Amino acid sequence: KFVQGTKLVYNKNGNVTAAGLYKNHYDGSVSGVFYTTFNADNPIFDNPKLVEFPPDLIKLVVNDDFGGKRSEPGLSVNFKVNNIIVRNNGSVDLISEYIKVTESRSQTTNSIIHDYLYGDIITINIDKAGKATFTRVPKKQEYIGSPTFLGYYPLLYNDNLVLIYNDDKNNISRDVNRGPDGISKFKNSVLAAATIDAQGNLSRQSIYTNSDENFITIPKEISKIS
Repeated sequence: KFVQGTKLVYNKNGNVTAAGLYKNHYDGSVSGVFYTTFNADNPIFDNPKLVEFPPDLIKLVVNDDFGGKRSEPGLSVNFKVNNIIVRNNGSVDLISEYIKVTESRSQTTNSIIHDYLYGDIITINIDKAGKATFTRVPKKQEYIGSPTFLGYYPLLYNDNLVLIYNDDKNNISRDVNRGPDGISKFKNSVLAAATIDAQGNLSRQSIYTNSDENFITIPKEISKIS
């Protein structure tokens, strides 16, 4: 097994959770999630676990064009763990997102152009008993030159995980089992909130429409006011 993108988070009880994604083969698809817990004063791994992504989840991600190699079921290696959140109920959310950056050269200025594509978000909630629950948040954000309006901001609300991000308005009411419409003109986007409860159920709503405002929201610069 090959673990990639490991993150550490301190729990309220003094334990540390280490988690990341793993591949069955070095050059293969991302197969699942790795996680373990240990005490900060005695750093010995306590029953490390490897949990494969459910086939139904893989199928949906593949249909969104964010899957791994055709020869090996799984997710693309472009999925990166970028947040770990600890809920008040003691469970831990591991949040991964598809991120791909493509370089090309401008034929007019001969400068390097970066094309940023941020796709599906996969959350893995690990409860105190060690059970993992997977949730997919379908999205497809693309922008040339900068990832400023891409990505998401995570927060907890009433012990639910909430992800704030810019999205195409048509995705808000769409069946979550369908693929997302892409968004690249963010002035026409909505600021969306995806709420994931303790059972992994996903609901989405629009907070406001960016076209109605004199600004475009930058998700990564959102801050929570207690």
